[in-house]
Amino acid sequence: MKRFVALSTIVLVVPAALVIARPAVSQPPLPPALGQLRQDAGGEVEITWNPRTGTPSFIRGRIPLSAIGVDSRVKPSTAATTLMDRYASLFGVRQASSELKVMRDETDARGMRHVTLQQVYQGIEVYGGSVRVHLSADGQDVVAVSSGFVPDIHVPDTLPRIPADQALAAARKALPNGILLSGPKPVIYPGRGERPGASAKLAWLVELRDDVIPARHLYVVDAIEGTILDVLDRIYEARNRRTYDANHGYILPGALARSEGQGPTGDRDVDNAHDFAGATYDDVTSGAPTGATVTTTVVRRLSPLPTMAVPVRMPTGMVRRRSTVTTSR
Repeated sequence: MKRFVALSTIVLVVPAALVIARPAVSQPPLPPALGQLRQDAGGEVEITWNPRTGTPSFIRGRIPLSAIGVDSRVKPSTAATTLMDRYASLFGVRQASSELKVMRDETDARGMRHVTLQQVYQGIEVYGGSVRVHLSADGQDVVAVSSGFVPDIHVPDTLPRIPADQALAAARKALPNGILLSGPKPVIYPGRGERPGASAKLAWLVELRDDVIPARHLYVVDAIEGTILDVLDRIYEARNRRTYDANHGYILPGALARSEGQGPTGDRDVDNAHDFAGATYDDVTSGAPTGATVTTTVVRRLSPLPTMAVPVRMPTGMVRRRSTVTTSR
């Protein structure tokens, strides 16, 4: 009997020891700015995260300008930079005033303002590092933010060792009959790995076109070593979406509500249709976009009815598919 008790004691003590010895598993702390953002937006905010940078690529919500400490009468560009300063740690921004410069301030047909900020590193533009801040038509709220900001950039040398003419020669060697469209232009070119900022390089951008092939390429030439880092195809990369609203009617396509390049309208049905059209287009073209126009119509119904199929115009020679966007009210 005593032996049985002793063995039982051992069995009970060993698991306890294992539990004590096991290291605690902790989740990385959330940026304080995330809690601030949710508080400012009243808790209702949708965030899409960039898996490479760990920062938001898109935020949707209603953030009152009064919550970020600015008056609705200030310039939209001021509101945009103030917002980026307030949530700087969330985006990986150190100081918005020195890392972001205002490029455009546009007003769309609905009266919404769209401010484009360009990321710079030591005064040099960061390729793809733009931020767009979208404000409501009444100027009271920020309704969305789309971000390509690249955090933690470290480029030791920001003075090109390869002159512009040598970068142009490297691009011309790759496309001998190419006509110069733009450049050479110095940029900070983010890396393609998990930490694009840490692997960023100083580069020259040179765009050439050859109508015989045909080809239109953007060459990324290392400004330190002179090698070609990347070649971007500029003919087939662009989507061209046009999203319409039938406004409870039957005449298609309806009224144009949002075009390619425009920010969110604030109408959830229109914005969702626009986003889904882009995802569908990418799927249909299998990663090789053709630049064709994609036309989508939002068909609203007062009560549930059978789904209506609205054709989406696709490139010639491709299988025609149909896009369905219906909502009930």
